[in-house]
Amino acid sequence: MKKLSAFLVAVVLVLTGIPLVPSTVRAVEGDVEYIYYENGEKKIGNKNSTEYTVVEGQTSWVNSDNETWYVVKEDKEIGERITVSGEVNLILCDDATLTASAGITVASGNTLNIYGQSGSTGKLLAGTDGSTTTCEGGNAGIGGGDQGSGGTIAIHGCVVTANGGASGAGIGGGSGGNGGNVTIHDGTVTATGNDGGAGIGGGSGGNGGDGGYVTIHDGTVTAIAQDGGAGIGGGFGVLGNGGYVTVNGGTVTAIGGQKDGIEGMGIGASDVNDELNMGTLNLGAGVELYEGDSADPAFKLGTGPMEYTGFRPRYMMAIKAVSDLPPMSIDKTIKVGDKVTFKVKKKPASMEGFVQGEVVSVKTKGKKVIVKGVRAGTVTIMAYNKKGKEVGSWIVKVE
Repeated sequence: MKKLSAFLVAVVLVLTGIPLVPSTVRAVEGDVEYIYYENGEKKIGNKNSTEYTVVEGQTSWVNSDNETWYVVKEDKEIGERITVSGEVNLILCDDATLTASAGITVASGNTLNIYGQSGSTGKLLAGTDGSTTTCEGGNAGIGGGDQGSGGTIAIHGCVVTANGGASGAGIGGGSGGNGGNVTIHDGTVTATGNDGGAGIGGGSGGNGGDGGYVTIHDGTVTAIAQDGGAGIGGGFGVLGNGGYVTVNGGTVTAIGGQKDGIEGMGIGASDVNDELNMGTLNLGAGVELYEGDSADPAFKLGTGPMEYTGFRPRYMMAIKAVSDLPPMSIDKTIKVGDKVTFKVKKKPASMEGFVQGEVVSVKTKGKKVIVKGVRAGTVTIMAYNKKGKEVGSWIVKVE
């Protein structure tokens, strides 16, 4: 009798449309997952339909009082230039393409975070239709507007292609503007500057825009300057400084442009002979740096961890060396502003493996090495005595 009663109840539920499975086990319609990186660790986030706006044709992406999220669910094309105000987050769903043909303004003081999904097949075309440059003159593909510097741009995956308009960087500054702060965690990124603008970095015009801060953790990155300018670094001009470039992993190809008989550095200044303005190039552990006379450089310049201070030609490539060795363990994790002290048996005469003031600042006091966190990142610090013998080495992570 009990079995018959249960059967009749089930029939009633089916006929009335009431689900047999509790709703708590079903995925909520409208939820969007995305991939992001935090302190070098890959994580999965989720936003429900009340937390984001679907991209339809909006050209003004404005931060509200809370977090502001936009999601591209299907192919969309926006003909007018998009402007980001405040900090805005963009999710590119797999197999969806956003074509922002006039580019995206992320001016100094504003932030655009770009996320992909597990397949990393979402695409953003900025300042291009995928075959030709369509960005307005003077603007970066993603970054500063005409005569404006770029803001903060972080890419956490997917496929991003950005072309600058005349004198603009692919990603970074508009004409004469500085590059801002660009971080690439993963993905496939292709950035092309125009008429002296760097691929990633400063715009051209005036004295040339500085490269700003560029950090690449992983992914495949191609940065190309046309008609002068650095592949990654300064825009064309007498003072287009290379800025601060850090490569911790991935495959990075950087090609400087040519203009008026002047070749831009692959990574650095807009002139291969301008050692004064070539900026800082820091290589993470296991990153190999190459140069050559073509787009496939083959001559090895060095392997990180190191600050590379040598000659920088037009064609450069940085690639993370493949190793079967387990990753080095972190000796100490500190927060920005905190200090840690390491002791050595003999007083250090020199320190290597890091860029002073970028991720950490380091000073010695007798047989002590004092490290202070400046910005989030991981560095290797090595201490040597007067004879060049290593007396200590540590891996420090700053959060």
